[in-house]
Order: sequence, then C-alpha cells, then structure tokens
Amino acid sequence: MKRSLLICLFILLSSFIFAQTFDVIKEYSFNDIPYYEDVIDDIPYYVKSIDTLVSNGAGISRVEIYKDKIVGINASKNTLFESSNIFNQLDLTVYPYTFLKRNNTLIVGTEKKFLLYIDSNNLLEPDYVLSIPGDSIKLAYSNKDSFYVVNNRVFATTEKNELIQWKLLGNGKTEFIDIENTKKELADGLQEQLGIHSNNNNLNYFFGENFISSVGFPNIENSLNNLKYFPEKYNFIKGLQGYYYLGTSNKGLSIYYKYKKVGTIDTTKNPDTPITIMLAVVDPWTRNVNIVELPEGGINPPRNAEKGFIAFCSQCMDEDGNLYFTDVNKEKGVYQIKKLSNEWLNNYNFSNRKIGIVNSNHIELKQEPDLFSETVALNFEHEYLWILESNKKWSKVQKVSGAVGWIENKFINLN
Repeated sequence: MKRSLLICLFILLSSFIFAQTFDVIKEYSFNDIPYYEDVIDDIPYYVKSIDTLVSNGAGISRVEIYKDKIVGINASKNTLFESSNIFNQLDLTVYPYTFLKRNNTLIVGTEKKFLLYIDSNNLLEPDYVLSIPGDSIKLAYSNKDSFYVVNNRVFATTEKNELIQWKLLGNGKTEFIDIENTKKELADGLQEQLGIHSNNNNLNYFFGENFISSVGFPNIENSLNNLKYFPEKYNFIKGLQGYYYLGTSNKGLSIYYKYKKVGTIDTTKNPDTPITIMLAVVDPWTRNVNIVELPEGGINPPRNAEKGFIAFCSQCMDEDGNLYFTDVNKEKGVYQIKKLSNEWLNNYNFSNRKIGIVNSNHIELKQEPDLFSETVALNFEHEYLWILESNKKWSKVQKVSGAVGWIENKFINLN
C-alpha cells in the first residue's frame, strides 16, 4: 500500500536530452564589462582565495529578465544595467546582495537601501526606494533575497528571522514599519488577512502557499511535506543534490539547475571540458520531478584547473520557461547572454494546463460553486491554482497543498 502510494505521489523520470541550441542574443565588450585578466589586480586578496569562485570583480554577477529586458549587474563596477543601453547604468556603490524578480516586480539593493520597480521601465527611476533606518535592524546575509510584495506592502526578514515591512503609499512614498509594530499589526488581523504563517521555529515565513524567499513561487516545501513518510525520496528532492533555484514558470513549475560532472572530472575546474547543465523541474501539484539534460557545451564559461570559475556565470529564466545564461567569447572580447527557448519545457504534458494566480487575499475556496457552500480552504494573493474546469462565474481548482474546490473567476488572473 505504501509503495503504491509513493508511486502516486512521486515519480522521478529518467533524464531527457533535448537537442536544442543556445542562441546568442546579446554581447557586451570587455570595455564595458571587464574580463577577469583585466581586473585581477583590483580583486581583493580574500576573494582570490575562494575555491569556488576566483573573481568577485569580473563578469555579469546577476541577470534577470524584467519586462522583456535583460537586466544585469556589472560585477567590476557594481552597476545595474539593462540590455537596450549598457551605459544607462545605476551606481549601487556597494555590491547588491538583493536582486529579486517576480512577475513584474524587481527589487535591487544593498544592505540598507532597496530599489523597487513595479511599473517603471527605466532603471534610473525606481517606483519606490526602501530604506532601513538606523543600525539596529539588519537583514541576514543568507536572506538578502527574502522579500515579498503583497497588498501594497513589502515584507522582508531580518537576521533574527523577524518580519519588517514597508507600506507603499503611492507616488513613490513609503512608510517603514519596524519589528515590534509589524508584530502588532500581525496580531491585530494582518496575519489572518494575508495568510502569514511560519514553520521550523519561524525559520521560514509563508504567505498562503508562497514562501518568502527566492527559493521559488510556489515554494515546494509545503507540497513535499507529504513525502516525509518516505525519507529516502523526500531527502533526495528536498536537497535536489546540489541543484540551485533558477526560476518559476507561469505554469507554477519551479526549475532548478546544476552543472553535471563527467565521471570523476569536475567540469567546473577543467577549462577544456564542455559544461553540461542538468535541470530539475518540480511539479508542485503532482509531486513529480523531471530531470532534464541540456545540450553539452551550450555554455563554456572561463575556468582554470585550480580554482574553477574565473568570472561570474549567471543564469535566469523568464516566466515562459526560456532560459538565459551568461558566457564569454575571449577571442571576440565579449561577454555573451545566450538563450535556450522553452521548447524543452513544452515536451511535458503540463504545458497545456490552465493555471491561474489569485489576485486577492483571504478568498474562500468552496466545496461547490455556491457562496453558501462549505469552505474547503482559503486562497491568498499570488498563489498558483490549477484550473480543472470552469463556467461563466466559477472555476474548480486544485491548490498546491492538494485541496480541491471552487473559486469565483473574478479572483483569478489567468496565465
């Protein structure tokens, strides 16, 4: 019985290899983004000693797709740039720990100051500037990406895993709410309204089924709780064996990646060995995980035999499932951004799913398509719903948690 249940809950598919090509869509000269060898004298000694990354001052340290633009961070100059004009740069002064994009929201910032883009298409004109007054509140280093934008508020977690927030008042104005006042607002009803809860002694915060982190939307942690009765499978996928979060598609699928080793050869530390990228596609509704092997040698970032990478190698995914990787062509003297179209993702049956995103908070999921029907669960803003069937007013949906019921169509934005 347990074995059959496990098969129903979790299916690990064998690797698939897709014969697609990585297309170069943008190139940046070493004059704009210096190559490692051109800035090595400026790199701090403590960075040079790091085994996994020789250079903290070369390449494109982060890249994202924001409103159909490539947005990146020039590691050597700590500047933010976008694809249409690399010289339209925003000086960040301090290396930006936070670089978080979700839907049409982009947050970029250092330790005390954060730029929030919601409607703006101009990196020089953020919609809001978020700042933390004083020195008593700090964001934990490991949680620099832990922001969540909901209900005209921006939440973040501190180094002590406590929530702080900013209210977005319009016209670029904000109001900072410290730890104690955030706790008070939560106790006065905000927690119930936004579906805020935590697990593991407040180590992680959830807004409904979404996790306040860059781990993914929706977060797979909730959907994997059912697998804890099968520790060998749960531990495998929970750790994803060295995989790192890449992005979440508009189908609600969380994508993770890692560099594949060839036998006993570490491809990240052997300059002449082509790199192969492995993907893990996590389906939070079925608990299935699909392992994908991308074409060998599609990217070949600069490495040496001792320390590995000698420049940043950045990756991201847009919501349609197109993948983007930074690379280098030393002969041409350019950094490249390469794109792998979403054909690889369209090979799966979930490509045809109808997915919606909840647009309001504390919305009841009904047992039947009737306002007076029993409430099965609650829905919160930004949650993904698998739409099973619809009529003019109602849709039957499945939540990531597994709950099935009916919700009024006016509370769903279709993807």
